[in-house]
Amino acid sequence: PVKMLRATNGKACLAMAEEHNPDLILLDIQMPEMDGFETLRHLRSNRATAKIPVVFLTAQKKDPDSIEAGLEMGADQFLPKPIDTEELLVRAKTLIRLKRAEAELERTKADFMAMLVHDLRSPITGIKSVIEYFLEDGKSSGVRAEHMELLESSRESAVRMLELINDLLDLSKYEAGS
Repeated sequence: PVKMLRATNGKACLAMAEEHNPDLILLDIQMPEMDGFETLRHLRSNRATAKIPVVFLTAQKKDPDSIEAGLEMGADQFLPKPIDTEELLVRAKTLIRLKRAEAELERTKADFMAMLVHDLRSPITGIKSVIEYFLEDGKSSGVRAEHMELLESSRESAVRMLELINDLLDLSKYEAGS
């Protein structure tokens, strides 16, 4: 079922967008207090609302410069008034499908990164443990100094690899919002 919310000005739109995370925002350019351009700037600068598709609606700002400015600011579509309802519905459905596909792609990417990081971490941890075993064993069994240096260098490389893998994991968690 479709649920529609209505804001009477830009400030109300921003509050509603953050609270309800709508699938789509139809944004009039001419509004009291805060026009559509400023509202869009705020929407795009807020992480919680940055990816919500926005369709600009306008009766007066139909010139190419206004359209270009709106699209460059992050509007997804631009429709002049009077609104052709059929066209609006088609565009809205397309934008919502696109938003859902992008969200699914992000989830797939996050899952892949988590799997990749886990699959990389396990063998590197094993390699590091084996190297540390040989380092400890080498001290007591009289392994030559140059071999000990090679083992220590290998251990340091394994530690750096684990740090990079952990950084990748942190990045993927951050991008996933957790």
